[in-house]
Amino acid sequence: MPLNYLNLDARTRGFMVEEIDMSVKDGSIYLSNFLTAAGKHDWPGLLSTAAATGSDATLANELSRTNG
Repeated sequence: MPLNYLNLDARTRGFMVEEIDMSVKDGSIYLSNFLTAAGKHDWPGLLSTAAATGSDATLANELSRTNG
């Protein structure tokens, strides 16, 4: 069941993407040990895309689709 994103507008999504980008650049993005090597590689891009245009449900779907 996805989260209910009340008042999640384009400006807020932009801030989310900026935070993800900063974490990737400084190497502080969290990569779970439950991710495969491919999942760790794909995670930052999938997370950024979900923050920009999707949801936790689309993120989960894409992660399972690409890293089955």
